[in-house]
Amino acid sequence: MTMRFCLRALAPFAALAVLSSVGCGGGGTTPGLRVLGKVSDPSGAPVKGVTVSAAGASAITDAAGRYDLRVTSAASELVVTFGSASYNQCVSVVPVSETSNTEQNVTLLPVSRQASVDPVNATIVKDDRADGNNALVALPAGGIVTPTGSSLNTAKVKITTWVPGDVAYLESFPAQYVGVSSRAAGEKVPLITYGAVNVTLEDGAGQPAKLAGTATLRFPVSTSNDPALPTIPLWYLDTDTGVWVSDSDAVRDETTTPVTYKAEVNHFSWWVIAVFPSSSVTIRVRVVRDPADSPLVPVFGAQVGVRRERGAWQGRGATNANGQVSIIAPPPGPYDIRAQKTEYFDEGPTSVVTSPGYVDVQYWLRPLGTGAS
Repeated sequence: MTMRFCLRALAPFAALAVLSSVGCGGGGTTPGLRVLGKVSDPSGAPVKGVTVSAAGASAITDAAGRYDLRVTSAASELVVTFGSASYNQCVSVVPVSETSNTEQNVTLLPVSRQASVDPVNATIVKDDRADGNNALVALPAGGIVTPTGSSLNTAKVKITTWVPGDVAYLESFPAQYVGVSSRAAGEKVPLITYGAVNVTLEDGAGQPAKLAGTATLRFPVSTSNDPALPTIPLWYLDTDTGVWVSDSDAVRDETTTPVTYKAEVNHFSWWVIAVFPSSSVTIRVRVVRDPADSPLVPVFGAQVGVRRERGAWQGRGATNANGQVSIIAPPPGPYDIRAQKTEYFDEGPTSVVTSPGYVDVQYWLRPLGTGAS
């Protein structure tokens, strides 16, 4: 299999690193797990006032976009959710350890359009991007209700369209490019995406509302990223797991400009149209402090990113206590692979071994101040 390691030519991944700290110690339920980091928008500007939550704990970003989330949990990984009234939700799955603080930096998309609507009547809300690649949601009469199902007299609809080619599309995608599909016997599969839409509903006071019945979503297709399929699988983001779940199919409509894919949905979350290959490659990366060590010393919490030259796909993850992470990738390559961690120098891969369905990579991240590059 052709492999390419263009480590420093890649655009920065949403950084994930682990800062050394004194362990909390103890056993059973782990006190004081900490997840720290920065939240930015696609331009790199910090975002203030974002709620960061995991396992019942929460924190708010400051003016510099920084947060410090402290969690009580015995888990080895956490599902961390980021969101605010003006920005779309993002979900990250991060490793945690009682002997290290985990740093997770993310990029959030601002809400593209907000519209006040009369929920008593059927209504259509369309995004208003300047490039014309605008998603659309059609809501039925009485289709916006309170979380308990009571009717509303006023409501707000927020809609955001995200298409391949947008600035920071890969970095700010709201979750990993991994889905679970009944068509793949419930196995996790890599997703090649062609666009995403997020819709959120609120009552007139800005409190959460929900969809009653079904609504129609239309996904615009840019000419440079057109799957040219009569139907395409539809997926929604499960915010409890950070994984995309297959739903039904979206149907192509060439009578619109631009071409759209139309789908019926019965709830709102991030929705994406994406395909997955009939086979996949598992890229197993092990990150070590020095390949000359015996035994090898693993690097916990290094962020590993994998990109493929074709298709809107990116794999990302973080190494566990053994310094290992597995990323499911669509074939064929070549793939660009990069690992990084705060206070470590990127020395690159030291070995690559391929076998049917697998690529095993050993990657060297050298602690700063421990030798020359």
